[in-house]
Amino acid sequence: MVRLNLSKVNFTKKADIINPGQTIFNPEFSHVKTLKGADEIIGTVSVSGDFGFGVFVEAGALNFGSVSTSAELNSQARIAANAIKNKGTINTNRGRDVVRGTATANLSATAETVSQAIAIAETAETSVITEVFAALEFQATAHGIDNAGGEINTNRGGDTIDGETEGAIAAIARASADASAIVEAVAEAPMSEELTAFAGAIAQSLVRAEITAKGINNQEGKMTTGKGADTITAEATTRGATLSQAAAFALSTAPPDNQAVAQAVAEAVAETSDEAIAIDNTRGLIRMGKGGETLKATAEADERAIAIDNTRGLIRTGKGGETLEATAEADERAIAIQNLQGVIRT
Repeated sequence: MVRLNLSKVNFTKKADIINPGQTIFNPEFSHVKTLKGADEIIGTVSVSGDFGFGVFVEAGALNFGSVSTSAELNSQARIAANAIKNKGTINTNRGRDVVRGTATANLSATAETVSQAIAIAETAETSVITEVFAALEFQATAHGIDNAGGEINTNRGGDTIDGETEGAIAAIARASADASAIVEAVAEAPMSEELTAFAGAIAQSLVRAEITAKGINNQEGKMTTGKGADTITAEATTRGATLSQAAAFALSTAPPDNQAVAQAVAEAVAETSDEAIAIDNTRGLIRMGKGGETLKATAEADERAIAIDNTRGLIRTGKGGETLEATAEADERAIAIQNLQGVIRT
């Protein structure tokens, strides 16, 4: 994946805007300083995969068995999007500085592609079909700002800064998986032992699928803002257990035998694990300035949503007028603030 190496960027004393429209990466041991000016570091990335079905279609029947171990298949079945990945240190220094990351990861396929993959699978033994498709690992992961083990300081951290300056850290992460096309294709395919094997194997893989989004991943990381009305905002959204209207219609109108095997896939879709964490500060440190700061975290998921996970972490805001907002929404489990052995001081 193409990404910008932040350590290679030459910053000036003017307002530098780094917005390459791709992942921004700062390697370990790299110390980046943006100097004066209203600097902006903006990473944006969108990654998609088709569960690997396109790879099977391209390989064809002759190479069906060997595809299961290919790197290309893994890249389509397991996808990850990191808008800003910081392993080193970023100091934005003076000015109204902004560090923003927006990441989207989506697994989806078309019914046509899945149907073609099924047709190719029909040429193999049922045992081979089961072995190949049950071994697939479906994952979609998105991090707006991945600062695990890194350090981000706006307005020179704890140094003396003009009180009117503002620092902003913002992150948005979205991860989803839409398996509707798989259900639709299975419901409409000619019934056979091979189709039954395919559907059963795919169902096993879908049950293990993991959909994860983190707005800010600050595990064992450090984030500080300077004096002034500083803002840290993070949003995380995951979707993994929905069926399209087309898939629902195909399922409801399928012949009884097809309906049975397609239903097994649909039930597996409903079991897909998804988790959205707006700010993961596990064993991390978030320290804000000296007044008027805002820390806002919003998480939304089908299964599990956590606005702020501060397990064994430390969050310290300023000396008055702070705003701490944590909102989590989920169908199964929603946690606004998880603070296991952590410390939050306001």
